[in-house]
Amino acid sequence: MAGMSVVGDRFGAGKMFLPQVVKSARVMKKAVAYLMPFMEAEKSAGAKPQGRIVMATVKGDVHDIGKNIVGVVLQCNNYDVIDLGVMVPAAKILETAREKKADAIGLSGLITPSLDEMVHVAQEMERERFELPLLIGGATTSRAHTAVKIAPHYRASTVHVLDASRAVGVVNSLLNEQLRPDFDATTRAEYARLRDDHTAKTREKKLLTLEEARANRTSIDWDAYTPPQPEFLGVNVVTSDVTANGLGSARVSRAGGGVPPPQVFPVGSKPTLKQRAKESRLRRDVETSTQDACATRIVSLDTLRSYIDWSPFFHVWELRGRYPAILDDPVFGKQAREVFDDAQELLDQIVAKNLLVARGVYAFWPANSVGDDVDLYVDDARRKKLATFYFLRQQMQKPTDQWNHCLADYVAPKISAGLRPAAAGETLAPPSDYLGGFAVSIHGADELAKRFTAEHDDYSAILAKALADRLAEAFAEYLHKQARIAWGFGRDETLSHVDLIREKYRGIRPAAGYPACPDHAEKRTLFDLLDAEKNAGIKLTESFAMHPGAAVSGLYFSHPDAKYFGVGQIGRDQVADYATRRGESVAAIEKQLAPNLGYEA
Repeated sequence: MAGMSVVGDRFGAGKMFLPQVVKSARVMKKAVAYLMPFMEAEKSAGAKPQGRIVMATVKGDVHDIGKNIVGVVLQCNNYDVIDLGVMVPAAKILETAREKKADAIGLSGLITPSLDEMVHVAQEMERERFELPLLIGGATTSRAHTAVKIAPHYRASTVHVLDASRAVGVVNSLLNEQLRPDFDATTRAEYARLRDDHTAKTREKKLLTLEEARANRTSIDWDAYTPPQPEFLGVNVVTSDVTANGLGSARVSRAGGGVPPPQVFPVGSKPTLKQRAKESRLRRDVETSTQDACATRIVSLDTLRSYIDWSPFFHVWELRGRYPAILDDPVFGKQAREVFDDAQELLDQIVAKNLLVARGVYAFWPANSVGDDVDLYVDDARRKKLATFYFLRQQMQKPTDQWNHCLADYVAPKISAGLRPAAAGETLAPPSDYLGGFAVSIHGADELAKRFTAEHDDYSAILAKALADRLAEAFAEYLHKQARIAWGFGRDETLSHVDLIREKYRGIRPAAGYPACPDHAEKRTLFDLLDAEKNAGIKLTESFAMHPGAAVSGLYFSHPDAKYFGVGQIGRDQVADYATRRGESVAAIEKQLAPNLGYEA
């Protein structure tokens, strides 16, 4: 334990790397497990940890790699960490903190709706008169958001923790009676300045009206362009499970045993009235539009392995750089090579023993844009609408040669400027364009990580989850290539692995919740269209996080001018317009799009 204190100090001072710390923790935990019977006597004699921290990924979110790493680092510094896991409601967090006499609470989350849940936890802590420090962390969190949106709701110390290397210093400062007053005063002053800056920026930000932004839409000559037609319409299922037999029946064996099989009613059976009422019109139309297109294909994990982008893998371990150059980096190179070799060894086992299972689904639908939205149709006759995706448009002021982009701009409009007027009694079909969609997942990582954790091997547990995330992204890359091939224009691609990573292909695959489509709620429409829970074993939480966490979903756009962009801040006029189009209240939309609001709601 004294040795781990040295490790923790050196990590905090930048003299050791995160993989070394987690590996050291593995040695310490295995030793402690062996010595535990002898250590009980010391515990009863009054040996105490530095402090007790309750940590949780907030309700609606399933991502926990970063939280787990912070927990290991804190444990290395003699803190007692009570990890409540993922999707934890506020009431359970606060109840546990009281019951365990915690000294601090740590919240984590990845998706943007988790930011609102963190605000809720802070409000509940204030309502219940807690005085414990509140730590905020996760990919979508920031000092500015913590200062502006969370800290004002809780009178006690509220601090954003950037990464694992900062965690121990922050906790030490908050729990040390001598250090706390100065640290708290400095943090409060900094957060007050951030709030002032935010208020000033919001006041100064000048946005175009929605009408002006729409007038400056992406310029595409649709009359001079023929959209590609995919080789199939409807849904195709892809899995690494060789026991899969038929649409949606990809059974997750071995590693994925925790994924429940889809509920299927036998042919000729009659669902109950409750079940029938639950079936949406959209789902019935999806079945009608895709019943002849369903297929199941097998892809091996070894194939997906070749599509992995390794750079983000090193970022998990706080080793900054781009693969493969990072392997020869004068500062990070030695540690990068070691963790990379460990990853290859575990990945070899995963592939050889099928320790993880890939499940995915992708589809194409006839589509046309209508303003800032895209309508999908049941079939190529385009007479019956299947669903609508609602998109947002940039409202920031642009130079005269730049457009205010919206994803709908990249799909042929329902009424083209060059479409001749219909003759008497004639119905003209809209221009024939198509939209694709996908959802992919890697099952079994949680089970594999739990097995390693039970063996006191946090290093391998984190490694397994990081590899599952990489395989999910690789699966998305692989499936996008198959989509481009199905569209026709991808058949002659001669792109290298680096070219794929740098997205040098035609088309894009934006995801709901990301800058071009910041509303996570659009996943619900996509998942209903794909029947993603049945076909890929992916569930959506109430905050639209995907479970399992190693999952990716999005849309396929084929136009050669399609590109990624950030919607950025939007005005009240677009919020009201979007709420009307979606049939929701302005208040609900303001909550969903809080990070994008160009005004104080």
